[in-house]
Amino acid sequence: MLSDDKKTIMPIGTLTQIIDFETLEDGLLGISVQGKQTFLINEITEESDGLKRADVTLIGGWPSNMIEAQPAQPHIKSNERKKDQYLSKTLKQLLQQYPQHLAHYSENDFNDISWVCQRWLEIIPLSAKEKYQCINSHDHLLAKSFLFDIIK
Repeated sequence: MLSDDKKTIMPIGTLTQIIDFETLEDGLLGISVQGKQTFLINEITEESDGLKRADVTLIGGWPSNMIEAQPAQPHIKSNERKKDQYLSKTLKQLLQQYPQHLAHYSENDFNDISWVCQRWLEIIPLSAKEKYQCINSHDHLLAKSFLFDIIK
């Protein structure tokens, strides 16, 4: 991820897998990727042709947090679950406009608020600083609070 000045590489990124590609009407190559795992950048080197390479350390993602109230989660307040449900429902409605993307997700994905927040962070236009603060957090709570304030 680039910083807001578009010159500095932020110290965190996502390992991705290419899941589809196509030639666009303007002749450019359109590539769809799926994030697999988050990493921290240890060191960046630049080759003579300008290609940048990095030594990275893979890090764990946010823990799953299911939206549907579970008996094992009585500490979760109902107003928080309503926020979770709203963010999930709104994301699903938005993605229904892009069925080729929606096809990559299962119904169960939308029941995990950590997953939902990560998808919102991918598509909502945020500054690199705001996105970095959310991604660098140890769980989804900062992102959820930030996203709910924007989307509500």
